Amino acid sequence: MSDLHKVLTKALNDPKFAVSLKNDPADALKQVGVDSTPEKLAALKDTVNSLGHAQHVFGGPHPY
Repeated sequence: MSDLHKVLTKALNDPKFAVSLKNDPADALKQVGVDSTPEKLAALKDTVNSLGHAQHVFGGPHPY
């Protein structure tokens, strides 16, 4: 499983982790054993925003 898959799976299945991912992405990555880099943190910011929007559009809960 790729690091991105690990992070996204956890975010989609664990609302507390999703909030942590938005509020402190470096700590959230550490929680799942992924090293953070400036590039990963920048990509996650865009990804988390997109997930939040998709969750809204599809009518699910919006933990982000």
